[in-house]
Amino acid sequence: MNDAFAPRRLALRALSERRHGRVDLDRAEFRGADGASRALLQEIVFGVMRHQFLLDAILARFVPDKLSSVQPQLREILRMGVYDLLFRERLPHAIVVNECVDLCGPQRRMRGFVNAVLRRIAGAMVPVELALGEIPLDRVSVEIAPRRAVRLPEPFLPDFTQHPVQHLSRRFTLTEWFARELLKLLPLEAVAFARATCSRQALALRPVHGRCTAAQLLERLIADGCATARLLGSVVEVAPQGSIEELGAFRDGLCVVQDATAAEVAPFLAPVPGERVLDLCAAPGGKSIHLAELMAGQGSIVACHRAGPAAARLLDNIQRGGWTCITPHDLGMNAARLPDGPFDAALVDAPCSNSGVLAKRVEARFRLEAPLIDQLAALQLDLLHKAAERVRPGGRLVYSTCSILPQENESVVRAFLATHSEFRLDAESLRYPQRTERDGGYAARLIKAE
Repeated sequence: MNDAFAPRRLALRALSERRHGRVDLDRAEFRGADGASRALLQEIVFGVMRHQFLLDAILARFVPDKLSSVQPQLREILRMGVYDLLFRERLPHAIVVNECVDLCGPQRRMRGFVNAVLRRIAGAMVPVELALGEIPLDRVSVEIAPRRAVRLPEPFLPDFTQHPVQHLSRRFTLTEWFARELLKLLPLEAVAFARATCSRQALALRPVHGRCTAAQLLERLIADGCATARLLGSVVEVAPQGSIEELGAFRDGLCVVQDATAAEVAPFLAPVPGERVLDLCAAPGGKSIHLAELMAGQGSIVACHRAGPAAARLLDNIQRGGWTCITPHDLGMNAARLPDGPFDAALVDAPCSNSGVLAKRVEARFRLEAPLIDQLAALQLDLLHKAAERVRPGGRLVYSTCSILPQENESVVRAFLATHSEFRLDAESLRYPQRTERDGGYAARLIKAE
């Protein structure tokens, strides 16, 4: 096989080796791909995962037997092929089919099967122009880009008016439980939210506090030849052609990778130079470092973590930035070794469902079920209790998630306040991606009485 096809073979390996919906693109064989190859690898893998239920619904109409009876690796090849046919429009259909056939190896029966199925789908696709802002919700159409769709001859989706939960689930690759929650939570915006979870987000760069502003960062990126840069709130969005490390502004330490919603959390805590601050869920360290920037490196930040890859990234980020004001703190087995208080302020950026960042955390969409949310809410409330015990009178406590579900956000905070009369809710913020063109997330600031 030609080296030009290597990203597709790597994508097949990554998709075939998924465990509980997760892919690991940090392994050596994936990291070794050059910038363009790695970008294509990520596009194929994450694209297939974002649209998996939709791809399967289409395939079910063109595979002679049940799709579940198709050998798993062959099923991944078909998914990759349908994804390319739909969403990588500039690729000629014949090339897509031939590349997918090549992935089958020498087995003539597999090659013939993939060739026949993909050619039938390609031949059935009819391009359709959409009105500005139109989102097709019929049974035969797929939006492939703004104002463009593809129509197939036979229905492959449930009727939206009669079965909205099932339609949203299959069209946007969401669990039926989460689709049902969306329709209750955002009855007029459920489709727009679901659509946002399938978008390919640009990379967001936050300017390092004290080194440059967002406007200055934008100017530098444009001067460096990053023509796609645009200002979005407190960050700058870019679509780099190669690796992020190739950007001069990043190499010079003027910016870090962080979404606009995540970049709001540390300022929400409002740390002051000289304070003692607790970051109870610090790994991989983005918010700890932002806190250190806002404190001008003066004071003390205790960054709690548990053993694992995220903790390794936390330690590396602290060391690479030379942040002597940040003290890593290993919580130990079962997170039982908590640091002693008191702290002037505490941040609980809690583990959550990632329901607000499904466009980025693509594997999370397969895990969104009621039992998981119940488990997370119990953990989140416990973390709030532990942080509260370590905040001094008059101190501040910020609770944040990258979820949009009230079970993990407002309900947790209200349950906490019901048993902690010494705290009051000072402010809270909830971001939805369909409204802001950025990640979703929640934050609440609580003040402890003097």
